[in-house]
Amino acid sequence: MKAESGEEEFESEEGEKLAMEEEEQANVEEEVKSEEEEEQANEEEEFKSEEEEEEEEQVCNDVPHFKVLRDGTGKYFLWVVKFNSLNELVDYHRSTSVSRNQQIFLRDIEQHPTYVQALFDFDPQEDGELGFCRGDFIQVLDNSDPNCWKGPCHSETGMFPRNYVTPANWNM
Repeated sequence: MKAESGEEEFESEEGEKLAMEEEEQANVEEEVKSEEEEEQANEEEEFKSEEEEEEEEQVCNDVPHFKVLRDGTGKYFLWVVKFNSLNELVDYHRSTSVSRNQQIFLRDIEQHPTYVQALFDFDPQEDGELGFCRGDFIQVLDNSDPNCWKGPCHSETGMFPRNYVTPANWNM
């Protein structure tokens, strides 16, 4: 009987240990959850009231600004939907408004044509090269090569040496 009683005591002690460990685990999980809730509350406090946002938008020449936030797990968000990367966030908001008050979608900045002005005359030496005179304006279509660019001038398009041109100054 004593052996059985000793086993019961051992099982009882093991059961108490397990119960204590489970309780500690629950406390740790509750602390983590509380910390996450507190962090989320702090992030929500960072959002400005709608009136403050509207005032700031008007001050910034009607260009709305939005703060991108990051949660404790490293995910990015503006409001509720979270993303693994900024690229995902941007792609999502190309078709879903970034604003709660109005329809505002992200889009790429429109690139204005880049123009250069010829510093010297250039007579083409090979097929595909663009000839021009000092002072001519050339629209740059391709500047991927550091030495030789492509563009049109006088209704012809061709390659030209980059060191023969300078960024166009339209205030002359």
